[in-house]
Amino acid sequence: MIRFSTIAAASALMGLAAVANAQSSSTTDFTPVNVSVKAGIALPLDNNLANYGATLIALGLEYQFDRPLIAGTDTYISLDYLNKGFTFSHGVIPITLNERFYIDNGRRHQRTYAFLGIGGADVDTGTSSTVVCARAGLGADLGDAIFFEVAGLVTDKGNDATGNSVAFYVGYRF
Repeated sequence: MIRFSTIAAASALMGLAAVANAQSSSTTDFTPVNVSVKAGIALPLDNNLANYGATLIALGLEYQFDRPLIAGTDTYISLDYLNKGFTFSHGVIPITLNERFYIDNGRRHQRTYAFLGIGGADVDTGTSSTVVCARAGLGADLGDAIFFEVAGLVTDKGNDATGNSVAFYVGYRF
């Protein structure tokens, strides 16, 4: 009986919320803001990681914070995926907090920059381990939303390998 009343109450609340939302004159905008997606290739620098593929798929997702930690920079969190495929095994998944430093004072969407980040990474070469990592690189804005980056990743040794690699990305900023 308690389950039925809980389900009935939740259904009634969702129905009321739907009716209230239908009465609203404004529409909800689901366009992503401060989000970047990127894709490319990574070249492993560790022999044990390179045994799973001389070239890895490199995918990334970034979220830029509204307020930077350092004035004149961009602060963002980055999640990357370096692997030979989409199997979620035998690869590297770093999560880092980063700062982007602009090198030139060009127009807003045609600047070059350097970035530094620190965080943790899951290094999986048969057995998964979580280690400390750092990333650094250079990038360039190629237009209003498209960018190119070269990123180096250095990780601590986990089990039998490191996630040390160099990645080349092309991305899009929303």
